[in-house]
Amino acid sequence: MYAFLAEFYEGWSPVFLNLFKVCQQFTPGPLDYFPADQQWESQANLTIIGDAAHLMPPSGEGVNTAMLDALDLSECLTGGKHADLKTALADFETSMRERAAILLDESLKGLKDLVSPDEESIRRFLQMFDQEAG
Repeated sequence: MYAFLAEFYEGWSPVFLNLFKVCQQFTPGPLDYFPADQQWESQANLTIIGDAAHLMPPSGEGVNTAMLDALDLSECLTGGKHADLKTALADFETSMRERAAILLDESLKGLKDLVSPDEESIRRFLQMFDQEAG
């Protein structure tokens, strides 16, 4: 597998080649995500949250987003602002999708830096970790 990856990514940062060398097993697979503009008709007694509602490429925000979904849903259901359950769910789903679209955009930009052959992209990606650690 290393020979294939080294040839396929020839000219990319040596960081990738080193990662390929140390991997004992590598299984390629797709990075699936939902479209940022997805819509659905709200139901009167059912909704979805987290990855079921807005699957994204790995960005470190998945569980945080799902917990915020749960909090927002509970506030819509118990806050007394909505005339009925369907209206509460529709309000929740609208705000959840808007938030998820922003996070998806950020995730895709970060992923682009991660898999780019450009040395500057790799530096930006590594700086992101430095900023979060400091």
